[in-house]
Amino acid sequence: MIGSAGLEGERALSWLLIEAAGTLDQLGDDAPARLADALIARLANNGEPPDRPGWLTFAAALVRPEAVHVCHAGDLRVQLVQSGAVVASTIDHTIGNEHPALRESPHRNVVARSLQRGLPPPDRATWPLAGPARLVIASYDVHGNAATDGVVPWPGSDFASRQSAGAIIELELTATWIHGEGTT
Repeated sequence: MIGSAGLEGERALSWLLIEAAGTLDQLGDDAPARLADALIARLANNGEPPDRPGWLTFAAALVRPEAVHVCHAGDLRVQLVQSGAVVASTIDHTIGNEHPALRESPHRNVVARSLQRGLPPPDRATWPLAGPARLVIASYDVHGNAATDGVVPWPGSDFASRQSAGAIIELELTATWIHGEGTT
């Protein structure tokens, strides 16, 4: 399973992810959603760490040979790319996407949904996987709120672009992996 979460304070995020992942006794197809539920429970907890955020953006995917199971909330984007084309993509939870009348607003890219107690649950999807593919998880800093049907490009080779690449995860799903054993 691969995933990404965004918030200020990396120590708090690491702590939350370690605790939440520890609750997953097995990687069933619903593991990304169960990880989100475990994070929400920890966000609602008044315990440690003291610098814990009140909310966070989240994306996780469990890749199986026949399908990709996705769960996300916020402006992290997950895409499944095959033969150079996007075959499945999440939709950013921003004001502009959640409220069509605000698509041209200067605030259209503000996150409207996240992992937080009491809010709608994160989106869940299962995408069929047939043949080699790329799975991309990218933050707003990388995808720039571009159209979801365009493949998120890997940042350039200069130092600044490599620094922003910390907000992108890309997994190449080859025919060998897809027809082999294992789960990522």
